[in-house]
Amino acid sequence: AAALLRQVKAAGVAGSISYAFWEVAFWAASVPVCLVAYHQATGQWPDLSDNEDKAYLGAEAFAFVNLARFVVPVRISLALATTPWVQANVVDRFGIGGGGGGGGGGGGGGGGGGGGG
Repeated sequence: AAALLRQVKAAGVAGSISYAFWEVAFWAASVPVCLVAYHQATGQWPDLSDNEDKAYLGAEAFAFVNLARFVVPVRISLALATTPWVQANVVDRFGIGGGGGGGGGGGGGGGGGGGGG
C-alpha cells in the first residue's frame, strides 16, 4: 500500500483529489451499510441511549474498521485509475493546482471531447 500511496502522491493534485474522492465515497457508503448490517443482525435499529446497543455498535465498528484496512489497496488503485479523468475533467478544466510542482503521473488520458457545432 505504501508504494501505491507514493504513486498517488506522484500523480500530483489530480491524484490527491481522486484519492480523497474515493476515501469519502467509501466512508460515506460504509455508514448506511453498517447500520443495515446492525439491523439485520439484531432486528432493530441502534438505540444510542441503550448501553447494550452502544456496546454492540462499538464492536461492529471496531470489526468494520479492521476489515476496511484490507481494502485500502483497492481504494488506492481506484484513485490511480481515475486520476487521468480527474486531471482532464477537474484539474485542467478548473485550473486547480496552479503551476508549479505537480508533475509525474504521465500524460493525460484524455479523450476526445465532443465539440461539433
